[in-house]
Amino acid sequence: MQVFGRRLNLRWCFLLMAVADTCVVFAPSFPVYCLLRFLAGLSTTSIMTNSILLTVEWSLLKFHATGVMLIVSSYSIGQIILGGLAFAIREWQTLQLVVSVPIFVLFLSSRWLAESARWLIVNNKPDEGLKELRKVARINGIKNAGELLTIE
Repeated sequence: MQVFGRRLNLRWCFLLMAVADTCVVFAPSFPVYCLLRFLAGLSTTSIMTNSILLTVEWSLLKFHATGVMLIVSSYSIGQIILGGLAFAIREWQTLQLVVSVPIFVLFLSSRWLAESARWLIVNNKPDEGLKELRKVARINGIKNAGELLTIE
């Protein structure tokens, strides 16, 4: 059984990546630099996995493949943009700050993500899971979701 939900895990990884990537600029030695880069890299896989899982869980069936494709493609597009930024910004500390500070925005915006309904139900929070299901059904344009979705 998972102790923490996907949303909390995703938020923690965003925070870890943002703080570690920002602190890299101020690393006093190469071993500290390597440790901070390791911590930032450690969070990357969890961010990608949780993003895909939450997208698949909360989108309509016909949009699953599109959502996953957009998330995976965004990482490739980010690498292309990073190359362009590295060409434009020659000082590595400035480049590191330009790349890492926007991750704090992702961390702050992840506050409004919906928690996994499956996780809520499995962890004896069926009312919260039902509330999230109704909210997402309304966002996805499913009419009468409030009447159709019940605890049973």
